[in-house]
Amino acid sequence: MRRGPNDCNENQIPDECDIQVAFGGFCEGTTYPPCDTDYDGNGVPDHCETCGDFVGMATTYPYDGPDGTVDVYDYWYIHEGIGYCDPHSKYLEHILADMDGDGCITFVDYQNWIMCYRMANGKDFVVPKAKLLPKVKPTLWVASVASRGRFRDRLITGRRPRQT
Repeated sequence: MRRGPNDCNENQIPDECDIQVAFGGFCEGTTYPPCDTDYDGNGVPDHCETCGDFVGMATTYPYDGPDGTVDVYDYWYIHEGIGYCDPHSKYLEHILADMDGDGCITFVDYQNWIMCYRMANGKDFVVPKAKLLPKVKPTLWVASVASRGRFRDRLITGRRPRQT
């Protein structure tokens, strides 16, 4: 009986032999079981981990780390990182979303995340409505106004006055 660091599901078969050929493994089949996927490309069969789980309920950096579920918070995490590459600071904040390890967070990473979501939840992901921004109060501007040859500061509400 073989049990080691690269046999996560304890089936006496090395993980690389459990992973489908299409994902860099040696298993010739295309269905699970016996052949597993590896959408995040880390060499661990996806059924042994929760692939696509990046954050808990934190919605701003620094994030709180995986919480064991693939959910809408993980969607917002990858969504906010798409289009950034190493060494950009946004990429470094969302580095876990670079599921294929190519140094950029791309649509390919998003597609891989969608597959992880389906595996973890047993259903298709429905994109949530856009985050609504809170209503912003009018900005207060201080403008110098000429009055009888002298400039005075006056508080103006609403839009910034046009420069003439």
